[in-house]
Amino acid sequence: MYSDEINKIYKKISKWLKINLDQLIITDGADGGLLRIFNVFADKNDKIFYLNPSYAMYPVYCKIFKCNEYAFNIFPGENKKVLFNKMLKDIRRIRPKIIALANPNQPVEFFLNKNELSKILKLTKKTKSLVVIDEAYYHFSNFSAISLIKKFNNLVVVRTFSKAFGLAGLRIGYSISNKKIIDSMKIVKPIYEINNINIKICEYFLKNLNIMKKYVKDVDNSRKYFHKEMKKI
Repeated sequence: MYSDEINKIYKKISKWLKINLDQLIITDGADGGLLRIFNVFADKNDKIFYLNPSYAMYPVYCKIFKCNEYAFNIFPGENKKVLFNKMLKDIRRIRPKIIALANPNQPVEFFLNKNELSKILKLTKKTKSLVVIDEAYYHFSNFSAISLIKKFNNLVVVRTFSKAFGLAGLRIGYSISNKKIIDSMKIVKPIYEINNINIKICEYFLKNLNIMKKYVKDVDNSRKYFHKEMKKI
């Protein structure tokens, strides 16, 4: 049968996130959400601002949609305050159409807290930039930009079930924003966002969030152990 369960999974994810249904779109992985954002909002020669190094698909989508890339270089051990002020200065100067920030970032860790992200969003209201926060690793941090969506109408949060849930092969992601942006993204979505098997697996993990939470805790403990052992040598 064609997927007749899609509305149910929308309701379950929106209930879990405590958001309205019209603030949510399910996608084929986080990159499916990013692709739809570029599809709808990026035009040829638009300026795209992203961290470097970061998620590998940002420059790929820039090339696909013939946008101008502005990679903001970050290095391990840099002073965060100096780096953040430079970022604000570059955003003000460049005035990009889209700012794509993985938060937390990888492979070089760079994390924007609520105050820092609010400053970026206030600035980008003046530059008329769309801010895309990629929260693929959100569950390994303690802050989500979802709390700022009601306050800022130029914010999109992209997430995935790939990392903390360990379901990368299923390609299940979702994006959260205001109704206007989500409606625009739905224009380029497929008829069925994900298939029935993926929906059932997703439902199982949402019913059993303790599996994800235990995995996150295990990773956090492993990170501490690795750090401690590396310091010895």
